[in-house]
Amino acid sequence: MKNEKIKEAKKEYDNVIKNERELYIAELREKYVLEMNSKYSDGYIDGEEKGRQGASQEFAKKLKNKGYDVEEIEELTGLTKTEIENL
Repeated sequence: MKNEKIKEAKKEYDNVIKNERELYIAELREKYVLEMNSKYSDGYIDGEEKGRQGASQEFAKKLKNKGYDVEEIEELTGLTKTEIENL
C-alpha cells in the first residue's frame, strides 16, 4: 500500500515536471517566433522605405533631366531641394 502511494506520487511528480518542461519549451518557442517576426518586420519596413526613397530619386532624376524646376520636383516627389540638387 505504501509503495503504491509512493509510485503514484512519483508518477504525478514526473507528469508535473514533464508539463513544466513542455511549458518552458513552448514559451521559448513563442519568444523566438515573436523575435524573428519582429526582426523580419523591421527589415521589411526598412527595405520598403529605402525602395520608396530610391524610386522617388529615380523619378526626380527623370524630371530634372526633362527640365522641371527644383520646386516642382520637390512637390512631386517629396524630396528636399538638397536631395534633388545632389542627383
